[in-house]
Order: sequence, then structure tokens, then C-alpha cells
Amino acid sequence: MAATLRAFAASVGQPEKYSDATTEFWMLQVASVRALMPGVEIDDVLRAFPHLLDKEFIAAAHAVANLSPAAAPIRATRGRRTPGRARGR
Repeated sequence: MAATLRAFAASVGQPEKYSDATTEFWMLQVASVRALMPGVEIDDVLRAFPHLLDKEFIAAAHAVANLSPAAAPIRATRGRRTPGRARGR
């Protein structure tokens, strides 16, 4: 997927628009939804999770991930998502 998106960005003269971190974020979102709703058509997925169409969703998710570990059950760490832990645990 990364190679395809990188090639597409380059083909339209904007290779700087490609981001590994952004691609990984969206791939994780899609994989999570597919795990919750296996075999479901994309239209049904988008009705259930309309935020997947919001290009600003990544900024909101980033803001939540940077809250205290107790407030954010999942936080981004070195490009991978790991379970957050409450303080003192």
C-alpha cells in the first residue's frame, strides 16, 4: 500500500504529500474496522464509522493520544499503537 500511495503522489507531482505515519494510521483504522465488521461492504462500514471519511480525524486522534496515559487507552508510540496504562499500575 505504501509503495502504491508513494508512486501515486509522485505521479501527480506531489511526492511530499506522502507520509508513512499517515498511511500507517489509516491502515490501522481500516484494519480495526475490518476486525469489528468482517465481510461487511464499505458503504456499511462508512455508515457505521463516518469519521473514516473525515480528513481531520487523524488530528483529533493525535490530540487524544497525547493526553495523559490514564485518559487515553491507546496512544501512539514510535509509529505503533500500544495500550496505554493508568499511572500507578
